[in-house]
Amino acid sequence: MIKIDIYEILYKSIVEKDLDDENQIILDNWLDKSVENKKFYRKIENLHSDAGNIDSPTTINVEISLRKSLEFIRKRKRRLYLTGFKIAASVIIFFAFSFLFYDNWSNSTTKLALTNSDNLKLELSSGQCIELSSEDNVHLLEQTGASLNKINKTLDYTKAKPKIQTKLEYNKIYIPKSYKYKLILSDSTVVYLNSDTKFRYPTNFSTDQRLVFLEGEAFFEVTKDSKRPFVVKTQKIDVKVLGTSFNLSSYSDDADIKTSLQEGSVEVIDSANNNSIIIKPNQQVVFCKQNESLVKYEVDIDLCTAWLHNKFSFVNSSLDIILKKISRAYNVNFEFEQDSLRNINLSGTIDRFDSVDSVLNIIEQTNDVKFEKINAKIYVRKK
Repeated sequence: MIKIDIYEILYKSIVEKDLDDENQIILDNWLDKSVENKKFYRKIENLHSDAGNIDSPTTINVEISLRKSLEFIRKRKRRLYLTGFKIAASVIIFFAFSFLFYDNWSNSTTKLALTNSDNLKLELSSGQCIELSSEDNVHLLEQTGASLNKINKTLDYTKAKPKIQTKLEYNKIYIPKSYKYKLILSDSTVVYLNSDTKFRYPTNFSTDQRLVFLEGEAFFEVTKDSKRPFVVKTQKIDVKVLGTSFNLSSYSDDADIKTSLQEGSVEVIDSANNNSIIIKPNQQVVFCKQNESLVKYEVDIDLCTAWLHNKFSFVNSSLDIILKKISRAYNVNFEFEQDSLRNINLSGTIDRFDSVDSVLNIIEQTNDVKFEKINAKIYVRKK
């Protein structure tokens, strides 16, 4: 098994080029253990030597970037290593490039915040569609009890006057690819909606529960109300809370539905199979659509909610899943020339740039894949 101090030895060997006899023996033994170790060492060496030739808008501190990447791997080694603790070189190198590029570009790149209301449409319970970007529709929104804050890109229902209703009036908002949006519901619950998401909600909640519908991804900051549980319905499961913060990813084309808890507690309910799980902070329930199972995991909630902070975060995720996220964020379409490329695993955290090319360039630099734009598609090919 690899010793913890191997990371420090790697840094001293590659960057400082100063190893004593004892550490040199440890490094030599580690290199002799596997081909993967030797590949990893060579790639880190090449990364260090070639970094000075990278066209970057700022000065890159290669040593700091490499140290950060190795420290990151050390802390998460159990999740990022293959059987027997052999290093998956492409996974580790991706971290190094993530820190190398994005940590140094963070001060010079404009980060994407909540998008404006251009191209966003709200469908009222009557079936009427309102373009949120049009000034002419402000009075129509006000009639539904909503106010539109264009500066903060927020649709706010907290001032909606309660109505005596025999039937709840549900509005529906669709967030296109490359967009994000924020809603404040009538009970002051805040909902952050990710790209390619459909969300149905009432202008006012009923007296016994607060029920909304989600297809896509959203982060909820639920206002506490012990008399009215807050329920989010998806295609397969319900998530029930009283007051808490959690992330729910429920895209129709994903294999799983994931509920990740930041604070409080939630109950994930699979009514069809009479099954439910209650989770605590930093836990996640995954509903597998194929076998209709619920499984609980310990997670890093910051990775689950990275999209809120305009980042992509992956832990040993397949290239297929990663490119789905990128597709939604940038409204681009990918096509794999070989199905085997879908199964390449990567880990890392990347800032979301204005251009998808910056993200794809990192993946190209760290893996045996390349991307080629032809008309409206981006083809994924083996180098």
